[in-house]
Amino acid sequence: MSAVSLSEVAVQLRPEDNIAVAARNLQEGLEIQANGSRLTLTRRVGLGHKLALKPIRKGEAIFKYGQIIGFAKDDIAPGSLVHVHNVRADNFERDYAFCRDVPPPPAPTDPRYFM
Repeated sequence: MSAVSLSEVAVQLRPEDNIAVAARNLQEGLEIQANGSRLTLTRRVGLGHKLALKPIRKGEAIFKYGQIIGFAKDDIAPGSLVHVHNVRADNFERDYAFCRDVPPPPAPTDPRYFM
């Protein structure tokens, strides 16, 4: 079976994310070409659920939107479903400047009104 491109089946929201979100239901055994490597899904991944793009070691942060959404309970292999069974919440230092990359809107040239 030939591998499908990640962009055909899932969305990696930020380049630093180590997971992607399934854009459709993905069947076990599907081979995906992602970021220069090939991974095989170890089980079904439902629409909207997460899959690991690279090895995530036990205790390592899981990134979505470039932000930490949890930590690996155990080692997570590429192609594995990332869900409550292998993710835990820990206390950690947070950086609330996550919107700093959004440019300010341009100043309007004319006043704008609702009606």
